[in-house]
Amino acid sequence: MEVKNVTKIYNGEKNAVDNISFTVNNGEIFAFIGHNGAGKTTTIRMLLGIIKKDSGEITWNGKKVDRKSVNFGYLPEERGVYPKVKIYNQLMYFAELKGMKRSETNDHTI
Repeated sequence: MEVKNVTKIYNGEKNAVDNISFTVNNGEIFAFIGHNGAGKTTTIRMLLGIIKKDSGEITWNGKKVDRKSVNFGYLPEERGVYPKVKIYNQLMYFAELKGMKRSETNDHTI
């Protein structure tokens, strides 16, 4: 993955990510460490194509990253809307939201 000069500004004034650049090569482990509000989550969401960057370039194996061209999974620290639902059931639900049939999802071993 290559990230070049990526910036995200909210509401035209709140600079959440300021001109970040880095490369993660195959087989490497990469971590974001920083205080609350440092831009870690915003950067991850841009990497995954969940939110749009304001400037810069993000590529994965030479392909421009967006929700249509690259397929990533993401499990944030907080599991989301259904904390009492088992993870397997949440995964099935989210797979169906993405257009998979339940019969297709049950073919895969977790």
